[in-house]
Amino acid sequence: MYHYFYKLPFRSQYGGEVSFSMSPDDPCPCESGLPAMECCLTPNGFKCKPVLTDPPCPKTGLSRKGCYAASLCDCGSCLSREHFVSHSILRKIEDGNQCGVKISGFPWMDDECGRIFPPQALVSRVLCDRHNSALSGLDAVAERLFSALDEKNAAGSEQNLLYLFNGHDIERWLLKVLCGFASSGNLTFTRPITSDIPAGWIEVLFGIKNFEPGQGLYVCRTRGTKFEGPRGVAVSPVGRRSSLVGVILLVCGYELILVMSPPAERQLLNRQVVYRPMEFHVTGPAYEKSVVLCWEQLADLGTIHFEIC
Repeated sequence: MYHYFYKLPFRSQYGGEVSFSMSPDDPCPCESGLPAMECCLTPNGFKCKPVLTDPPCPKTGLSRKGCYAASLCDCGSCLSREHFVSHSILRKIEDGNQCGVKISGFPWMDDECGRIFPPQALVSRVLCDRHNSALSGLDAVAERLFSALDEKNAAGSEQNLLYLFNGHDIERWLLKVLCGFASSGNLTFTRPITSDIPAGWIEVLFGIKNFEPGQGLYVCRTRGTKFEGPRGVAVSPVGRRSSLVGVILLVCGYELILVMSPPAERQLLNRQVVYRPMEFHVTGPAYEKSVVLCWEQLADLGTIHFEIC
């Protein structure tokens, strides 16, 4: 894993324009290991290539029972063990604790305080081996995202960090989490909701089609949001009327909302939200960080500011 540190001032903002003081020869903040000018840095700003999620040709023509991507008729020979949240993230949360990861909120649990499970136990057979393998690139993106949003020991570290992601990769990882939880029956609802996975969602997940306008990532736009979140992941569904339409993930305290049924007037859950922001900007005592998201499709852009307590 690469980490990029910059001397102050590494970030400047003039109105809605944000710039970073980096050389074209500096390592690219997408963490490819290549110089920025040979990777994602273009004359028009950063352009980060998306992860490929389509299985290799030729198509198999198989529809494996129990695989939530069976409608694509391109399944492998057997079902595989799919983690509800990426295994690499569960290992980071475990962080050397041999006891495992504390879990709560599953519909089959009656213990509100939660229980400890090893990461390898938090799986369900909801994808075939071929489709599971095709999504492995999104799990790698999720691991990077967790590291980018993890504020452990950040305050006072004198670090200035820059991370770069393709925003649609983050959206598709959130969609992968949503489909995995829904198909395994592990989403908890406060009212009756149909958790069927539409075929269109699967086509987006595997790169056959793009998100429709208004579908995708939303973030609360409150300026100066205080970071007080735990070092972990929490998942909750978003329902509208009687249907499942999205998921909320708290990743190290940062709230990421994926919605597959566009909300009206940038209002979601009685809050003002931003659709596909350009940047998460984080400041704290002797610490500054920017997580930049690249978008090829319609986006509000702009910066969401966070402050470390």
